[in-house]
Amino acid sequence: TQNKSVNSDCLLISSKDIRTANKELAEQQSNEALSHLKSLSVQGAVINSIIDTIDTVTARDISMWASVFEQSSAIVYNFARKAIIQVLPTAANLVRWDRIQDPNCPLCNKLQTNKHVLSNCSAPVALERYKQRHDKVLNIIVSWIRSVASPVQTVYSDIPGDSKEVSDLFSGYRPDIAIVNSSSISTLELTVCHETNLVSSKQYKINKYKDLSNFTNVICNHKSISCFTIEVTSLGFISCINDFVKLNKLPAMPSAVKKNIIESVLNSSINIYFNRNFAY
Repeated sequence: TQNKSVNSDCLLISSKDIRTANKELAEQQSNEALSHLKSLSVQGAVINSIIDTIDTVTARDISMWASVFEQSSAIVYNFARKAIIQVLPTAANLVRWDRIQDPNCPLCNKLQTNKHVLSNCSAPVALERYKQRHDKVLNIIVSWIRSVASPVQTVYSDIPGDSKEVSDLFSGYRPDIAIVNSSSISTLELTVCHETNLVSSKQYKINKYKDLSNFTNVICNHKSISCFTIEVTSLGFISCINDFVKLNKLPAMPSAVKKNIIESVLNSSINIYFNRNFAY
């Protein structure tokens, strides 16, 4: 019962004022909650993945995501909160909770986990929804790059109907974005993936385009080619593209654009989740 044995009393005694004691107590509680969440094999998987890839998704961007998350509507907030700890009532979870008997996806008959619903379902209707989510993000990024590119740079995209399509540059390969400079070309490949696939998705795209210089059209002759990737997760975490930005002498992606991407992905993922059992 001594003060040193009671955490709150100990903090009050060791701290210079009540404000400092409250701050230390809040930090302790936050660290304890995070440690507990990280120890959970299912609920902690997404958290652990984001922490493990902190160099890819910067701490500043995670803070920005949190601010957008906290200011979202109740529907978005509740969806994202449950999705990030993988407790959305998907078929697999409902079976674990003894609510239903069949854990499989009615669209493709594979185990319907949170990850399956948001990124991995192979049904044509699900793939089309993923594509729509991807293309919305691509439009945001292309619009931003074109607004800041220099007059001597030409921006190509894989947006259908674009006046400058990447198919004009490459044969058989279609990276999402290409910036053509006087002596070089920089490509940027967008992937919208599950949080636990951040590293593997990036590596897959790097391997896919490593020989892109062998598939150029006449317009690319004698130009050096550099390939970059950007990953946006199904809940809106955005990977770092500083190398791409610096090479092309572009300004850093502004917060307004990042928030637009986060909101777009969250809204699309909610729609994907709500329609997970419907083939239309």
